[in-house]
Amino acid sequence: MLLSNPQGLKSARHDTAAGLRGEQQPQDNAALPQPVLNHVGTSTIKIYPNPTTGMLTVEVTGLEPAMQNTLVVYTVEGKEVFALSRLTGRDVVLLGAQPAGVYIMRISLGGVASEYKIIKE
Repeated sequence: MLLSNPQGLKSARHDTAAGLRGEQQPQDNAALPQPVLNHVGTSTIKIYPNPTTGMLTVEVTGLEPAMQNTLVVYTVEGKEVFALSRLTGRDVVLLGAQPAGVYIMRISLGGVASEYKIIKE
């Protein structure tokens, strides 16, 4: 789903039955966490592990030097708890000090924003 806000920023929301964008396939009848994998334009976003105990890795391929990009994590109430003003291609998100619960990660790449549900155990 592509949304637009008053500032003209386009936003793609990625929700599935599991609340994640990407493939979540149980193996051997066990629900093993799989990385969230998403393609945004020429970039690929990979987020793992999800659920997490506090440290997430975010890998973005296809970043261009001039491309504006940001990553922000919010509580479901909208409070910002973590932010990166520039992604490097492989970044670590630290949520260890945050309580267990559901968080929203918003990644903006070149004016297109995507949101991901993050589970903190």
